[in-house]
Amino acid sequence: MDEPFGALDPVNRALLQELVRNLHRDAGKRRTVIFVTHDIGEAAFLASDILLLGAGPSRLLEHYANPAWRSSEQCADRDSPEFVESVYHIHNVLRQCAAHNAASCEPAGSAT
Repeated sequence: MDEPFGALDPVNRALLQELVRNLHRDAGKRRTVIFVTHDIGEAAFLASDILLLGAGPSRLLEHYANPAWRSSEQCADRDSPEFVESVYHIHNVLRQCAAHNAASCEPAGSAT
């Protein structure tokens, strides 16, 4: 899904995020969803694994195993410290990339 909730207001966006979570949970482990978003909170809420991409040319900055994601709920708890840490971590990786100019960003763990 590529930015499926991008044009929605925050209330409807949150409701649809919950719907996706419920559909995924009800399907069990039989389904994989690839979800493209620019919304950091949305990624931290819905994803067990998050691929952080840099631009110019596109490349993988980091494969982030989301510590906030709970397999029993098929989502993260938005009130948990792990969720806040996930949002903070993702934001910092992307901000550092932007600060160093997207063309010169190096993937996580690379020498700069």
